[in-house]
Amino acid sequence: MWCLIITPLRALSSVAVHNAAGGVAAVATTKWLVLHLCVGDVWNTINNVEGRLGTSALLVPLVLLSALNAGRQYAAVSAKAGVMLTATVGWLSVATCLIWRTWQINKRDGKRDVLLPRKDGRRTRFVFED
Repeated sequence: MWCLIITPLRALSSVAVHNAAGGVAAVATTKWLVLHLCVGDVWNTINNVEGRLGTSALLVPLVLLSALNAGRQYAAVSAKAGVMLTATVGWLSVATCLIWRTWQINKRDGKRDVLLPRKDGRRTRFVFED
């Protein structure tokens, strides 16, 4: 779903903002989408690479809020772009519920993963480090 629907919607909404701004780069508006993408990438690393379910559950609402804000900023320039970009919020709402529930039902050694980040010996390893 993500690659087939959400990614094209981000591109199309950015084109709509660009066109509504008179064909110039609407940097002040698109920076909010970039911020949302950055927040999403940090969350993705915490959840999928590091496997920190607690911290992931704590931070996933920020992904949702950053998407809402980006959609609001896009809507201020172009209503059509705002609607397209805000369509991701539906999926992110479901994802937020799923992540929280996953954290609640999964336990390691009989305990839930802690919500706050901590040092525990796990470390993110990048491809270029090998």
